[in-house]
Amino acid sequence: MIRTQGVPIIETACRAHGRRKFFDLARLRKAPISTEAVKRINLLFAIERKISGLAPQERLRARQEPNRQPSGNNDTIKANHCCLSRLDAFSPSFTTGASA
Repeated sequence: MIRTQGVPIIETACRAHGRRKFFDLARLRKAPISTEAVKRINLLFAIERKISGLAPQERLRARQEPNRQPSGNNDTIKANHCCLSRLDAFSPSFTTGASA
């Protein structure tokens, strides 16, 4: 873990980059589950728009409300891997209230 002045720096990945792989699969109609993944990620984006500007604890509370998750084929697994292999980087906003 990288630290600056004794404080840990936590990587927070851009959800748009994670969404892009699913979006490409959905556009190409290569993996039907990818369309569902894009819809669900878009719901997360809608939450972010709604909570923009709130205090970190309020954002954290809103993000921790139940979220639904997708599953699927080879191409979907590759797209999923983009997000899952960097889960720690995508997760801070759900655990710390940091901006997404």
